[in-house]
Amino acid sequence: MAKNKISEWSSTPANNTDIGGIDIAEGCAPSGINNAIRELMAQVKDMQAGTDGDNFTVGGNLSVTGTTTLTTALPVASGGTGVTTSTGSGSNVLSTSPTLVTPILGTPTSGTLTNCTGLPVATGISGLASGVATFLATPSSANLRTVVTDETGSGSLVFATSPTLVTPALGTPSSGTLTSCTGLPLTTGVTGTLPVANGGTGVTTSTGTGSVVLSASPALTGTPTAPTAAGGTNTTQIATTAFVSSSISALGTMSTQNANNVAITGGSITGITDLAVADGGTGASTLTGVVIGNGTSAMTAVAPGTSGNVLTSNGTTWTSNPITSIAPTTGSAPYYGARAWVNFDGTGANGSKSIRASANVTSVVKNGTGNYTINFSTSMPDANYCATGSAQQATGRSILSVHPTTFNTSSLVIVTTDQTSTYDSAIISVAIFR
Repeated sequence: MAKNKISEWSSTPANNTDIGGIDIAEGCAPSGINNAIRELMAQVKDMQAGTDGDNFTVGGNLSVTGTTTLTTALPVASGGTGVTTSTGSGSNVLSTSPTLVTPILGTPTSGTLTNCTGLPVATGISGLASGVATFLATPSSANLRTVVTDETGSGSLVFATSPTLVTPALGTPSSGTLTSCTGLPLTTGVTGTLPVANGGTGVTTSTGTGSVVLSASPALTGTPTAPTAAGGTNTTQIATTAFVSSSISALGTMSTQNANNVAITGGSITGITDLAVADGGTGASTLTGVVIGNGTSAMTAVAPGTSGNVLTSNGTTWTSNPITSIAPTTGSAPYYGARAWVNFDGTGANGSKSIRASANVTSVVKNGTGNYTINFSTSMPDANYCATGSAQQATGRSILSVHPTTFNTSSLVIVTTDQTSTYDSAIISVAIFR
């Protein structure tokens, strides 16, 4: 890089191989020396005039015999004041914690007088109402009364905590607690009905004599009377002895009750054997399990067996069997449902493939030509399951082969091939059994 000003010179002599782009290295042309001296003089002049923009650092003491002219104010950090004009006399005032001697502040735009003292209330504060300065100087109740213009009553100030009021007129307070108050006249000082919880009756009228009767478990003495309800009444009204006697008489004999279809809604019945199915019973004394009947014969019960069982019939009787074992329609060999199945289109680009229909399959992903991963919604109990399938082209191409390759509990990898290599099939069907 050309050294165009003094700040670009090197303090290592061997590194100064040019000046202003003029070659002064070993073996340079002699004519370049004259040009290098001229360039040197020009750079020194630029530094003296200040036109090269270089900073000037003095390692020792700098002595100036003439006048020094600064283009900007000398900052405080360099021993200056940081300003070009001043007012007043004495020492310079800096911004942090200065001590001013009888300054005239004028009208400051802002200020905080938290730690100030000596402010005369009478002359140092403006805008106070009449008497406020006197109250601030002597804060008595009498001086405060002269300041306040909308007070009521007389005497000393009243504060919120435990005041002592002398014959106050409270008017109608919005709220209040009279727990410790005394002397309240019941005839004129209380309104409404005094509840039982506060020693009252809770009512404003009464009948009879004696103690007050409350609602929970009262003990009545003598011969109290109550209105007799009409026959057939079914309410919470008190049933008198007259109502009970009339109701019992209306029952009549058992034959009368049978003719009137008497409904028994509670209690227990004794002296009756097993109620037949024809009479609305079960025809049995005890039953445990699932109750089964045909509408005429006595009901039977099937024990629930193992958790998850279902009721199955052989045409004559009902039994409880595991749901995983389904009785065949003919023969004795069992058969089982598929754990998962899917029908999908395996053609096109790698990635998620379109599923036409499925069960317990969340997605099918194409890994490459004729290579697919089938992901299960619910994982298999282990990887020892059976996978079978078929594949063919929708255009009628010869039937392809489906080969399961990698068995996982959560997924299955299959490969479809034609006679010679892997092949993308348009119709691929796979079923899982376990």
